[in-house]
Amino acid sequence: MGPDLRRAAVVVGLVAAVVYANALGNGFAYDDFPIVVANPGIQSIGSLPHAVMSPYWPGASGPTMALWRPVTTAVLGLQHVVGAGSPVIFHATNVLLHAVTSAVLVLLLGHLVAGPTPWIAGLIFAVHPVHAEAVANVVGVAELLSALAVLMACLVHLRGGERSTWRTSLALGCLYAVGFGAKEGAVMLPALLLLIDAAKQRLSLRDIPAYTARRWRAYLVMAVVASTLLVLRFSILGSVAGTAAPLGADLLREIPRIWTLGEIWIHYVRLSVFPLDLSADYSPNVIPISFGWHATNIVGVGLVLATLAGSLAAWRRGPLAKTSQSARVAAFGVVWFGIAVLPVSNTLFLSGVLLAERTLYLPSVGVAVAAGWLLARLGRDRRGLASTLVVIVVLAAAARTWTRTPVWQSNQAVFASMLGDYPHSGRSQWLLGDSFLASGLESEALLAYRAAVNLLDRHYMLLTHVTARLIEMERY
Repeated sequence: MGPDLRRAAVVVGLVAAVVYANALGNGFAYDDFPIVVANPGIQSIGSLPHAVMSPYWPGASGPTMALWRPVTTAVLGLQHVVGAGSPVIFHATNVLLHAVTSAVLVLLLGHLVAGPTPWIAGLIFAVHPVHAEAVANVVGVAELLSALAVLMACLVHLRGGERSTWRTSLALGCLYAVGFGAKEGAVMLPALLLLIDAAKQRLSLRDIPAYTARRWRAYLVMAVVASTLLVLRFSILGSVAGTAAPLGADLLREIPRIWTLGEIWIHYVRLSVFPLDLSADYSPNVIPISFGWHATNIVGVGLVLATLAGSLAAWRRGPLAKTSQSARVAAFGVVWFGIAVLPVSNTLFLSGVLLAERTLYLPSVGVAVAAGWLLARLGRDRRGLASTLVVIVVLAAAARTWTRTPVWQSNQAVFASMLGDYPHSGRSQWLLGDSFLASGLESEALLAYRAAVNLLDRHYMLLTHVTARLIEMERY
């Protein structure tokens, strides 16, 4: 790794910090309140160990939410103690983590491909607007910690050579524990490491025994780490773990999910390529639950199939190397996205959300890699045009990110954005009902609550919330 690559990593990190500098003026918003502001467990050193070994969501609903993130809870608690609960320390940490993650991505790609692809991809990742929720919202630290641990593990894996030693394997295990303990998406690290190895060489079925012999220590350690964390998770969450009713989950259980997944996939493509229209919420009816084929989900499925076909063609080119710019880089980016997004995509199991921009933080590494290679490849034939496009893309993305960050300044800002962008969504109707009720407009509030219940189905938090409001109104 030469000095040019290190300088590029530093520059990309600084760009990421500058673009998100206005997040330092944000306060607490949305999930920050139950998880940070109103969570006494993380507000002192004495209570923090118990909070770390408790469900991520505090209170009686914690086990039902079925989340345990000890690393994130510990980091939030330490920040709360050091900064006496001031939001500035939380936001400064998020900006710093995003800057470091962007820099590490440049170093990682420098081990995989030659040319300007690493720093172009790093710049795109640093300024991509879809990251605004993860960086500008305090609880987004879970995404940042998890992604940074995964990328550092990939870098350790590459630097460790073709055969995993116990030293490298233990380092991978520690990083895996940090990433998995921060956010569940890091569970895909072993698959991402396999992707890296497959992209660097031509692996066939007959090569698998030899590959396993070289890497068995690393995968054994990661299997032990994952098993230990899962056992702890289920012992802490209890028998209700995994029983939470996410937005739209009941509907997705009752219909062939491919119809709605087509809707979600087209949003993945839109948010990756043209992230102008962003939303704090993608519950029904922002993404409608589909009960059949129509133009939108057909286009979504078509985009996925076309992307996979193009990736397959690109994958057949030469393997990745520090001395080449193989087209396989673009396919590598697409497959990275598919692997990293799998835990939250509702494909194999219900994840709890239809879509959330914060969950695209680690998957978007693949988007940045593919886009970086495409622009670098254009630069081989049309250097001036490619340079101009890089400048335009980075400046446009940075401007959109800068304007999006203040949305997470407060609850009022988030709610105003949701009501302004998608007033017809279930979450917006829920908020609208609260607003009507606060203004004394009971009939309008009941209509809004009914619309929310119809859209969000049997979402237990909504039902208990509306029930409490009805009791207050003496509408038994």
